[in-house]
Amino acid sequence: MNKILLLVFLASLFFVPSRVLEDRDTAAVFNQVLASFRTGSSKELAKHFEPSILLNLNGQNGNYSKTQAEFILKDFFRKNPPKDFSILHKGGNGNASLYYVGTYLSENSQFRVLIKGNPKDDGFRIFSMEILQMNSYSTTRLRD
Repeated sequence: MNKILLLVFLASLFFVPSRVLEDRDTAAVFNQVLASFRTGSSKELAKHFEPSILLNLNGQNGNYSKTQAEFILKDFFRKNPPKDFSILHKGGNGNASLYYVGTYLSENSQFRVLIKGNPKDDGFRIFSMEILQMNSYSTTRLRD
């Protein structure tokens, strides 16, 4: 009986470090995603997309290839150069999917950003992104 408990204990030691490394890789990759928003780099951001991504940009949504989404975001960043980007909330179940809610500020507009992705061996892959402009009504409602 003691041998079985010892085997179970030793086996569990192999799973804990891999989970910690995976979480660290996901966090490192997501820091790159944050930096991409802060600098307005669609090219760097697209490196973290799945081959196909659901993109909603102010109500115009579609399922795009990685390359198409990169060009759409390049145009968005050109029209709305970044001033700041911050994460307001993150969540998910860790193993299957993660989501991040943030605020993107440009010179004249504020946008709510929702990023959904999956942890992968190389960190984090985005499969869905929504960028919605906040009007004065929605900003006021958020404060209530």
